[in-house]
Amino acid sequence: MSQIPQEQSPFALHPTIFVIFGITGDLASRKLLPSLLSLYSRKLLPPRFTVVGFSRRNFSKEEFREYIRGRLNISPGQFKEEDIKHFLDHIVYEQGFFDDVNSYNSLSERLSEIDMKNGQCSNKLIHLAVPANLYEGILLNIAHSKLNVPCADEIGWTRILIEKPFGEDIQNAQRLDKLLGKLFKEEQIF
Repeated sequence: MSQIPQEQSPFALHPTIFVIFGITGDLASRKLLPSLLSLYSRKLLPPRFTVVGFSRRNFSKEEFREYIRGRLNISPGQFKEEDIKHFLDHIVYEQGFFDDVNSYNSLSERLSEIDMKNGQCSNKLIHLAVPANLYEGILLNIAHSKLNVPCADEIGWTRILIEKPFGEDIQNAQRLDKLLGKLFKEEQIF
């Protein structure tokens, strides 16, 4: 696989925040974080990126870092130790409960702090790595706390990525699709 030079990558310069709901779950450790680490090691992520993990567990900064390191589903020698260490430097944790709107307000404040540190509005990709039965409540709380609204019109998009299966049956999937259409613009939904 050929490597794309960072200056040619579509995300090359704009700061980006990846918010992962359910960061302590299996999907994050088996798929999402190893994929992001792979992109990072190939210099395909922007220089200013942050992964914000959102989950209910109580971690100190160091406990969370060690937890993620221990859960990364990678083969020995797959990545340079230096790449793993620097990748982990880009991951932060926000404890919160999926059904508590105050947790989303705290998350929104955290994202604003990261934007201020970056000196501009960041792109935000919100990934729901949680069971489908939690989608509706999370989506409503995201909208209630305005996390679905980009922080600027000209720069800094906000998008949501939802895993399959989408809903428990066809009626539930249609209801969730309708809800998504009310809370997010079509170009925001992946």
